[in-house]
Amino acid sequence: MTFYVETATGIQRAAEVTLTNAKFGYTLVIDNMDIMIALDEIKSTDVSIDYCSWGTFSTIVFKTKLNLLFQTFKVWINSWLDERSLTFPSNIMGLFELSNLNVIYYDNYLYCGATPTFIGTPAQAFALHHYLTEDPENLQPL
Repeated sequence: MTFYVETATGIQRAAEVTLTNAKFGYTLVIDNMDIMIALDEIKSTDVSIDYCSWGTFSTIVFKTKLNLLFQTFKVWINSWLDERSLTFPSNIMGLFELSNLNVIYYDNYLYCGATPTFIGTPAQAFALHHYLTEDPENLQPL
């Protein structure tokens, strides 16, 4: 992050700070096929001062004030996120209906799963089975 100030001689770089190991905690709320997110935590754990035009300042004080700013904006961000949701499609080409959506984050991977239920006609089931089990070199578009 680079901070600039406007002085009598123009805009000048005041300080440069590097933030590492920021933590973001969130909660996903799933209602039917709608996904809503709520931000639980925004926190910077490691701060280093790379440049300061007026001398030095405390990284501990800066980190504390920055985390307070993050905490304050978390309320505003969550109120903005409350008005939005992501609707996961539940009907796939009129053949499948998805239900029981679940989202899991573990070890830097995001898993998303749902239960498909076939809702097509028997003729569509036969055509789909034939299409999926046909020799790949002879496939024609459905």
